[in-house]
Amino acid sequence: MERDEIRIAITGVFSKVFKDPNLVLKDEYSATDFDKWDSINNMIIMTRIEKLLNINIETAELIELKSVGDLLTLIENKLS
Repeated sequence: MERDEIRIAITGVFSKVFKDPNLVLKDEYSATDFDKWDSINNMIIMTRIEKLLNINIETAELIELKSVGDLLTLIENKLS
């Protein structure tokens, strides 16, 4: 799966969780760029991404993520 395909897939997850059909995810965005991206929504997002893409994201990996770009890279690595 290419990075742009991953971005489209996870944008769908973020859009549903944040109830924003016009949401755009840029690599430089982080949790501070979204009012609704709190710890509970973070777990919901990650769980849905894991299920959607059939991957497992470890807690230690989550802690290291600083941006959407980091998340995309992590997912790319897991899918390769």
